[in-house]
Amino acid sequence: MRTTIDLDPKVHRLAKAIAERQNTTLSKVMSDAFLSIYAPLEGPKVKLGVSEAGFPTFDIGRPISYKEVQDFLDEE
Repeated sequence: MRTTIDLDPKVHRLAKAIAERQNTTLSKVMSDAFLSIYAPLEGPKVKLGVSEAGFPTFDIGRPISYKEVQDFLDEE
């Protein structure tokens, strides 16, 4: 949905810098920020990405142990 809002210039500069650093859009940065404050997801938030070597990555906010990986593989 497209809409127009007025941002404080400092907020605009910060959000734009974050968008450039994360290689995403200003709209995504603002939407994510708003949702994280006013509609947080239940359970851990998973962030998807790509490593410098080009492999898919995900971040659940904590390290995953070798045992957790083995338990997951054993379930399959």
